[in-house]
This record gives sequence, structure tokens and C-alpha cells, in this order.
Amino acid sequence: MPVTDSALILPIGIFARTFPGSVPDVVLRAVADAGIGHAQFNLTSAGLETVPPTLPPEIDAKISSLSIQFQVGIVALSGTCNLCHPRRELRDEYVRRLTALASACQRMRIPVLTLSTGTRDPDDLWRAHPDNRSASADRDLRDSLGKLLDGTSGTGVMLAFEPEGSNIIQTADQAADLLAELDDPRLAIVLDLANLIGDAPPDAQSDIIAHAAERLRGHIALVHAKDIDAHHRVVAPGQGVIDFAQYLKNLHHVAGYTGPVIMHGLTPRDVPASLAHLTAARAAV
Repeated sequence: MPVTDSALILPIGIFARTFPGSVPDVVLRAVADAGIGHAQFNLTSAGLETVPPTLPPEIDAKISSLSIQFQVGIVALSGTCNLCHPRRELRDEYVRRLTALASACQRMRIPVLTLSTGTRDPDDLWRAHPDNRSASADRDLRDSLGKLLDGTSGTGVMLAFEPEGSNIIQTADQAADLLAELDDPRLAIVLDLANLIGDAPPDAQSDIIAHAAERLRGHIALVHAKDIDAHHRVVAPGQGVIDFAQYLKNLHHVAGYTGPVIMHGLTPRDVPASLAHLTAARAAV
């Protein structure tokens, strides 16, 4: 069973889909068996698309029941899709699907639905495109988010987008500007330091996290913890260059964040060492 640390600041969680399988019983049992009490869930772990066109009527009750059974709190549901796709009909379809997911989150008492700000690349959500910096891309993203905020206003679910180097919103400053412009208390941030570092040298890491924590204070709904090596390749937490003790200190003391820290970018074999590494980093906060 998981080690329950919900009373602690910055409890360590994991992407549930770190553990293979398309049956939620199997996946959530694996999270619990790893001693982890918090997870971000992706519907691929239930045999569905991340943002499916429809939801089976029994899925809400099943996932909620399993969360209780295995004592794994589901703190966020993944809703990553291309809200800035060049085709408007697809953008509108994703807004429709995400609206349904937000309602499902409300029923399952999952507080956060995570989003991507998308890309103009029509085929790959994680591939940059020259038009990502265009005024039309900026306008279409704001239009999609505005429709989504309107459509989910009765759910109370936080909609948290993640700055990504290949997407429309890449930096803490761009994220802060978008939050200020749309000015909705349910719009928030998923913060991942590895995304913000980009091609910056390792000695810039301290300034990057301090600036992000200051700019995004009070707006961070969820924190991700993946690591990168000296060549900017994703590795398991603790195997790369990120100073997680400094990361968590800034998140807590500067940004005022106390919520879960979700590991990803790792394999099941990496989990024990990464969990120990982040637990030690948290102890230094």
C-alpha cells in the first residue's frame, strides 16, 4: 500500500501511466505497490484516448472506486491535445471533448485538468512550428481557452496549462501574460522546470526557477518533476542536472506552492531511486 504523505508539503506523486497497462485496476495497483499515494491519471491507462470523443458511462465510478481501494489520490487528469491546431473544426472538437472531461473530473473529485497550449504543427502535438509565434496562433489559443473556460464554468475544476518549448506558450513570462489577459481564477499553470530550462546552460538554472516562481506565484496548480541530462535529453528524476532541492525550495518559499510533485519521464525500474531522490530533496525544503 502507498505511503500516505498527504499531510506533508509537496507530497511526491507520479504519472500513473509510468506503469504499463490499459486496465486501471492494474495501473493504480502498481502505483500503490510502489509506495506512492498521489497520481496524475491518463485515460490511456483505462484503454481510452487521452482526450476521447466519448466517455463510457461507468468510467467515473470505476476510477473513483479504484482510487479509494488503492489509496491513491488522483490529483489531476491529463487533457493534453492541440488547442491551437491549424484547423478550427479540430480546435472546437477538442474544446468539446475537454468540456466533457472537466465534467468527469467534477464527478470524480479530481481538482485539475491539465492542458497543452498546442502547436501549429498539424500532426504532432510536441513538435514546434514556425507559425507558433504568429499573431493568428496567439489569437486561436486564446479563443480555445476562452470557450473552454466558459463551457466548464460550473465544474469548479482548475484548467492548468503547461509551458513547453515546442508549444505556443513556452516561458514563465508568456504564461503569466496569458493568465493576466484571460483573468479567470480557474486558469492555472502546470510547472515543469525541465521545460523552462530549454537550451540554457546549467548555471542559469537557479535564475530560471527563481524567476518562474516569482512570476507565477499563486497560479501553480500542479508541479511536474522530470529531469534532463547535459544534452537536454529527458531522464529519470535524479539522473540529470536539475537541482530538485533548489527547485522545491523556490516552489514552496517563493511561489507558495504546497501541492503534489508529479514524477514523470521515468520507467518503473527507475521509480524507487527517483522517489528516494525527490523525498530527500523535499526534506531540504
